This record gives sequence, C-alpha cells and structure tokens, in this order.
Amino acid sequence: MVSLEEWDKCRKAGRAAVKVQARNNDPFRGGLVTCACGERCATDRAKNKYLYLHCKDRYKCRMKQPRIRAKAVVDAGYAALKAIFNPTEEQRIVLRVAYAEHVKRHLSFSYEEAKRQKKKLGEAKIEAEEKLRDVVLASVGKSLDATERRIYEQEKVHYENVIDACRTDIEKLDKCSALKTFDYDEFSNFLESAAESWKLAHGESLHQMAKFLFSNFSIKDRKVVNLAFNPEIADLFIPQLRDGGAEGT
Repeated sequence: MVSLEEWDKCRKAGRAAVKVQARNNDPFRGGLVTCACGERCATDRAKNKYLYLHCKDRYKCRMKQPRIRAKAVVDAGYAALKAIFNPTEEQRIVLRVAYAEHVKRHLSFSYEEAKRQKKKLGEAKIEAEEKLRDVVLASVGKSLDATERRIYEQEKVHYENVIDACRTDIEKLDKCSALKTFDYDEFSNFLESAAESWKLAHGESLHQMAKFLFSNFSIKDRKVVNLAFNPEIADLFIPQLRDGGAEGT
C-alpha cells in the first residue's frame, strides 16, 4: 500500500512520538543567574562534565567573558550565607516549615509530569504490542512472497523497537528522583548549618535551595558581582539585612 520510503518516514515519526525528553536537573537554571548585560544565563555542561552558566546571547553579548563555572556561583552563595545568614531558633522553626512547603510545591509538578509521561508511554507500549500481535497473527498460516515477507519483517521490527523504547523510558522514569520519596528531613534541617548544607548540595537539591534563598545572581568577567536574597528571606530571617546592615548601608 505504501512505498518503502513512506514506511521509513512513518516508522521514524512513530519512534519520535514516544521518546521522552530528558529532564534538566542542573542547578541555577530558569534565569536564576543573569549576565551583567541583562540577559538570562543558561546551563551548559562542557565535555569534561563541569557545569557552566553562559549568557543566552553570548555571541552578541557586550561582556568580554559571558561564561562562568557553576562552582563560582556556589562559592558566592556560600560566602553570603556564611557571612550573614544566622537565624534564631524561632526563625529556624518558621523557615524550616516554609522551606518544606516550597519544595513540596515544586516537586508536586515534577511528580505529576513524570506520572503523565509514564501513562503516555504505557499506552503507547500497549498499542504497539497489540499491533505487533495483529501483524504476527495476520501472517500465520500464509505463504508470503518476498515483498510481503519484507513488509512483515519491517513491521515486526518496528513495533518491537517501539515496545523496547517505551519499556526503557518507563524504567528511566521509575528511577527518576521525582518519583522517589523525598527526604524532607535532609532539606528541612538545612538551617542547622545553612552554609555547609549549601556547599554539599548538588543537582535538584541545590537548585531548590537557590530558588528559595536567592532571587538572583549577576555575573561579569567570570565572577559573581552581585547576589540578592529573596525578599521574604531578607525581611524575616536575616537581621543584618532587615536592619540595613553595617553602618546603615
């Protein structure tokens, strides 16, 4: 009914339809870091696996070096927390609850999205299994000529590949951290040693902490030239910032 070329196009389109895009778990994504030119920074992993942040308009950016190691951002956050983040025990209790709610709110979206993708993959896998069964049953007891045999083998291999791809992607989602029980104790207690907890965090953990504590990091010449705490953090839990800092600055 169709040419081999048309069949290949359909096969490739079908495989692409069930492919799941990898979730970005890099910290400082989503514009949390901005270049001094005003443009947001995107995450980028170099060949040596180090994480960098670069100006999204880096090829037209007026800054000489619109790129920075993520480690430099981590170090700047650590220095800020070490210097001024010293909440009282009462403030720790309030902030611990607020942080747990913040993390839960963001993870719920990730969980629902992973669940939706898994359901979609499951349906695609079942559909491919049914079509594979139909193809096999349709050929049982028949004497196929060379063309029919070639089409049969192509269909069989195609549906087997779709099933394998769906199964692999479902397994990846099952292993995804968004589907696992979240360790609230680890994160809700980070205030006991905020700077040290920040230094040890990585991936999604570091990203959630960064979003909760800071509103922005600004970079220039491969350095963090400015960082800002979220207003609720500065107003409620950092006396030095709330009262204006040293000498009223």
